[in-house]
Amino acid sequence: AIIAVVGGAMVYKLATRSLLEVNVLHDRNPVAIKLSDGSVRNAYTVRVLNKHGFDRVIAIDIEGPANATVHVVGADSVTPDRPMIVVGRDQTEELRLLVTAPEENNPEKSIPVKFHVTDIGLGVVAAATDNFVSP
Repeated sequence: AIIAVVGGAMVYKLATRSLLEVNVLHDRNPVAIKLSDGSVRNAYTVRVLNKHGFDRVIAIDIEGPANATVHVVGADSVTPDRPMIVVGRDQTEELRLLVTAPEENNPEKSIPVKFHVTDIGLGVVAAATDNFVSP
């Protein structure tokens, strides 16, 4: 009877596990850079985990600083305002993201920023939160 309960729990965990995950790590040195036009840029390492058995097209969106833009370093996207990348089946893709926002619209020294990764084909979304800081 105990084996059946453990087996059932294992089946439940496998059936309900998230097949798309995202982890975000804010760069520490420097934490933020003020650009010549007065805007502020923060850099992040973002890991997207695709636990599905097929390739996925993932869109990256953020919510947080007003009028912020996102750029994925080393990835050309056909939609510059919404970067999209392909993550291979059962793989983790590590990306370097630059988030830039005008300083005049974001007076706070630290603003929560939420990163959303969306599987374009299935509509599945994963999210992680960090902070956007001003120098």
